[in-house]
Amino acid sequence: MSTSPFSNQKYIALILFLLLVLVSTDLLAQTLSEYNQSRLDINKSGMIILGGWAAGNLLINPIIGRNATGSDKYFYQMNAWWNAVNLTIAGFGYYNAIGSEVQTLDALASLQE
Repeated sequence: MSTSPFSNQKYIALILFLLLVLVSTDLLAQTLSEYNQSRLDINKSGMIILGGWAAGNLLINPIIGRNATGSDKYFYQMNAWWNAVNLTIAGFGYYNAIGSEVQTLDALASLQE
């Protein structure tokens, strides 16, 4: 009864792969407060970008659409109202992001956020 030399290599490769996974997960792990801080930073950036886009559109649309007629006039009006909504969402989102305390969030609260 002969055994194939490749069968041992499969087990060795599997063991090396599992060791690599275990070592890499330990290196990439972050604490709950680091995760929450990163999430809040991303939210702040996103709300600043959304607010800037909305504010720019609110400034530009009346200028572009002041002489518009027919459906073009209503397009610019709709765009302005839509960006007013975006600016409101960005304001509330940014306020929520700066008002959150990272240290007070446990695992369940972090998941809910």
